[in-house]
Order: sequence, then C-alpha cells, then structure tokens
Amino acid sequence: MRDSLYTFGFAAVICICCSFVLSLCAEALRPLQERKAEIDVHRNILMAVGIPSDPGAKLGDAEVEKTFEEKLRPIVVDSQGQTAEGLSPDDLVAQGITDKYPVYLFEENGKIEAYVIPVKGMGLWGPISGYLAVAPDCNVVKGATFFAPKETPGLGAEIVKPWFEDQFKEKKVRDASGVLVSIQVVKGHAADVAPDRLDHAVDGVSGATITGNGVTKMLDEWLNKYEPYFTLVRKGNAA
Repeated sequence: MRDSLYTFGFAAVICICCSFVLSLCAEALRPLQERKAEIDVHRNILMAVGIPSDPGAKLGDAEVEKTFEEKLRPIVVDSQGQTAEGLSPDDLVAQGITDKYPVYLFEENGKIEAYVIPVKGMGLWGPISGYLAVAPDCNVVKGATFFAPKETPGLGAEIVKPWFEDQFKEKKVRDASGVLVSIQVVKGHAADVAPDRLDHAVDGVSGATITGNGVTKMLDEWLNKYEPYFTLVRKGNAA
C-alpha cells in the first residue's frame, strides 16, 4: 500500500512539474507565435495582390514585413463606408469591434493599385477565410488567398491550392450594369454550368460542394459589407 502511495505521489509531482514547465514555455513562446501569425497574415495579403509575382517563389519573413510596410496601408471603415480615424485592424481584434472592417490599400508610386479585404465564412467542417484583392475600379479581382484548416485534404482543402485561387484573377464582382453580383463557385466546370456568366463564376472542387457553397456565401456576404466603402471609392469620395 505504501509503495502504491509513493508511486502515485511521485507521478503526481512529475505531472505538476511538467505542467508548470509547459505553461512557462507556452507563455514565453506566445509573443513569437503571435508575431508569426501576423507575418503569415501579411504574407497572404501580399500574395492576394500578386507578390511575389513568381508563383514558385516565397518571401522570407523579413522581406514580407519590409514589403508590407512599404506597399500596404491599412485603414478601418465603418458600415457606411466612412474611414474610422484612429483605429487600426489590430484594434478591431483587441477591442472586439465587429461593426467596422479593415481594408488594406496596396500602393505603388503613390497610387492605389488594389484594395484588399478579409473574408470569413464556414465550410463543411469548420471556418474558412481568406483575402480578396480588387482593382481600383472595385470590380475586377486582382487575386485571392484562402484558408481551410479543418476541411478534408483532397476535397474541401483544395480551395487553398493555387489552381483554385488563381481562377479568381480577372473575374468581376459586378455585372455589366454595375450591380454587385459577387463570384460563385459552381458545381463542375464554370464553362459548362454557367457559360453566360463566366466573368462571375469559377470551377468548384469535385466532391466538395458544401465547401464551395461556403466560399460563394462568404464572398457575397463580405463584398456586401464593403459595398458602401467601394461605392464611395467609385464616386471618388473615399478618404
């Protein structure tokens, strides 16, 4: 009996010590993990606007931060499309603000070349998200990047692959009359399923209809959230 108590007590002490050490390590590594997550966000925003231009290239962390700082100007807009002065995208997360939205202005030689917006939705098994970059006309898509951490590899998770993301380049979110129609992920090949609206449709992933529908809904929802701001941009009234 005494041996059993000794073994149990020894195991308990070891568990407590290990838990304490692991907690200290996790706390010490937290700033590094948060910094890495921020760099990954910046990397994907740059990818949405076509940086690097070589699909096979990958920027190092330092180059990502340098390029992001030089070429991207983050702002925050409200539900009316007005710029929310004094707020940054980080403030929205830190303060839990949900009625204002970040926009990343991609600038070269002092001229805005694209507007990048975050998009969030649900796939089959969990959240999906990404970044959509549109040209200064707020119509033509410059590029897109997606995240699907819980979707099935080979099926829904295919939305993060270049073959899927690249389809969005040069697509249009407005019809010929200027009405916002977003972009639809169709079941099958867009050329066969939606030949009359190829400007607004991309091929879906075989066997991943629900994930594709999630992308369609996500894009429509967030483009509508940003529509007041894009309307001001098109009229030349955005700050």
